Amino acid sequence: MKITLNHQEVCQIYRTKPEERSRGGFQSFMVSLQGRLKHNEIDLTGDDLEKIERYSQYDNGGYEGRLRKAFGRHLPHIFGVVKQTQEFF
Repeated sequence: MKITLNHQEVCQIYRTKPEERSRGGFQSFMVSLQGRLKHNEIDLTGDDLEKIERYSQYDNGGYEGRLRKAFGRHLPHIFGVVKQTQEFF
């Protein structure tokens, strides 16, 4: 699944420093995404989507918040985001 991120979304992915890779699964995942990000595009695999969904189940806070900010616009079904529509009368 190829997606195009805006500047703020890209910044969320780069919040994890490469030297933090060995600190845990989430950090390793975020650094791996950094390596695959080309400008502002990334091709998410099925494994990536599975990890995003799993990490998004953590309590609201660090991991979940970063993932929501990076991918919530693209993966609303994972984050329970309902797109708002405007009704004109």
